[in-house]
Amino acid sequence: MDIWIGGEIESTIEDKYRAARSQLENHLSHRLETMSYELELDSLDCIAIIRNDNELEELQSYSKEDRDMDFRLVIDFAEFTAASSKESKKLLLNMLLRAVELLSQNSDVNEREALKLKKDLDLIGIE
Repeated sequence: MDIWIGGEIESTIEDKYRAARSQLENHLSHRLETMSYELELDSLDCIAIIRNDNELEELQSYSKEDRDMDFRLVIDFAEFTAASSKESKKLLLNMLLRAVELLSQNSDVNEREALKLKKDLDLIGIE
């Protein structure tokens, strides 16, 4: 299972975000490459919204036909700003766990397999 994390973020945290995202994506993708899930999904895609305003709302979209998901989930700006490197990766991981939980509630998704993916992500953790 491939992992992709995008971002709608404030420029003041872009370096910290980029480092946390890159490390987490690489770690999770490497650990998940040998695992398979019966999900109609090519990759786990999620966009983190980390902003000091409320201009962007969360979005949850899944297309079984396109094997695609578009989830945009909020991470608290102040919490991310104050977080250590390890804590910032944990915040991103928690966002992915929430995305998979929400995905599992979609009637077009194999709930058992989605929850298996969530459990594996949680067990793999941040390192």
